[in-house]
Order: sequence, then C-alpha cells, then structure tokens
Amino acid sequence: MKYGLYYYKNTQNLGDDIWAYAQSLFYPQIDYLIDNTTVYKFKSKDNEKVASIFSAFIEPYNNEYSFFPPSNIIPFFIGSYFRPTMFEFLDTLPMQSYLSKYSPIGCRTRELAELFEEKGIAAYFSGCISLTLPNMNKKKQNYICLVDVPEYIVDFVKNKVGSRYELKLMTHDIDDIQAHSELSIEERFEIVKNHLEIYAGAHCVVTSRLHVALPCLTQNTPVLLTVTDEAKVGVNDMDRRMKDFFPMLNQCRYSDFLNDKVSYDFVSPTP
Repeated sequence: MKYGLYYYKNTQNLGDDIWAYAQSLFYPQIDYLIDNTTVYKFKSKDNEKVASIFSAFIEPYNNEYSFFPPSNIIPFFIGSYFRPTMFEFLDTLPMQSYLSKYSPIGCRTRELAELFEEKGIAAYFSGCISLTLPNMNKKKQNYICLVDVPEYIVDFVKNKVGSRYELKLMTHDIDDIQAHSELSIEERFEIVKNHLEIYAGAHCVVTSRLHVALPCLTQNTPVLLTVTDEAKVGVNDMDRRMKDFFPMLNQCRYSDFLNDKVSYDFVSPTP
C-alpha cells in the first residue's frame, strides 16, 4: 500500500501544518502529497492505490473545484470538517454515495456528524486529529506564550504576572505564503515541531487559535483559549468549529479582557 499525506499546500496558517503533521505520524512512510484544494487532480504512478487520512477542512475554493478524489485514493475520514460552503453538495446523490462508501465519517464537530446522520450518512464526533499528538514530556519553564492575541490582552497578562514570567509573543500567520509552499514537507514539519516544543515547555499559553489550544492539551500545558465577539472576523464559522472543544478548555472572550472579567490565574494556571 502507498500512503498520501492530505495537507494544505498554500496555507497562510501554521495550524494547517500542525494537523497535517499529526496525520503524518500514523503513516509508515509518505509516498505522495495530496493538496486538499486540488485533490480531484491527484495522480499516482500507474494509478496505484493510495491510502490517505482526510482530516481538517474540506470546502470548494473556486469554480472548477470538485471535491471528489480520484478512485485510486482510499480515504479515511477522521477529524474532518466540511465548511458550510459544502453543505449544498451533501444533498446530492453522488456526494452521499461517495461518503457512505467510506463511512462512518469522523467529524470534527457534533453538529456536522448530526447533519450527516440526518442525510443518511453514518458519522460520529471524532474530535480533531491534533489531539493525537504525542506528549514531548518537556519540563515547564518560566515563560508564557501569547499566540495571535491583541495587544491589550498582552498588556493584561503582563499586568497580572509582572516580571515573574517572560512573555513570548508568537503567531501562526505565515507571511510569505509562496515561499512556505515551496518548502519540503520535512522543512514545514520542523517548523511545526519547534512551535510544539515551545508550547510543551510553557508555564501556560493564551491563544485565539484552536490549533494552538488543542496541541497544548496533548502536552499537559495549561491553556486559555480566547475568541473574538466580533461578527465576520476571521473564519465566519469560528464558533461552530470551536464550541465542541470549549468544555475541554479554559476559555473566554476578548471582551472579558477589556472589561476585566477574566478570572484565569496566569501565575497558578488551571490544568
């Protein structure tokens, strides 16, 4: 059997490489790279069969986009998230037949699993593939990571901890998308592992990123997930994507920082 890594070649968010890295750990080797935005164009040598974990997001990107992978790909759906832009396709017989063939579909949200079940497609809530990352067993150090949060949140944490902890300001934004896309998958995964090691050694982490918060859980690193109250900021289905993970996490809203309603203890953080 050959194996293909399903990933997002032209991502602008390191979180996409994190879920791809989590997938990669289940393969004995990676024979092919399968870009999730052009999966329908994928070709293997002599049309050989290629097994692939289909995790993370699935959505149409342009008018030529067709979701259906070629028949030589054997998909395993787990941690999959179909964006609302795909929902209309779930009512079509070809889509329902394809997904039923490879069911049950492991979904990243309960809402999506219920939607599939309503349409006669066996599905279940699997959670996110990033929750399978192995623990690096890093000793906690004297720093707090603040990942993709506004400056006023940085100031808030600084006022709470004073000089007791170093604050590491980090981002998952990728500035040069083209340059990043041209890196080998091994180079991209080295960047991922470097970030994960930093999170694993942190006293605690404050972030707006789901793919920072969930990996922190795998490293036993205390983490506070904070999300915006604003509509139409970032991915417009943010709450839908995140809400099933809120019970796993300490979480609050940006407005809680502005209104001094954050009860999280950054010196003695809740596990």
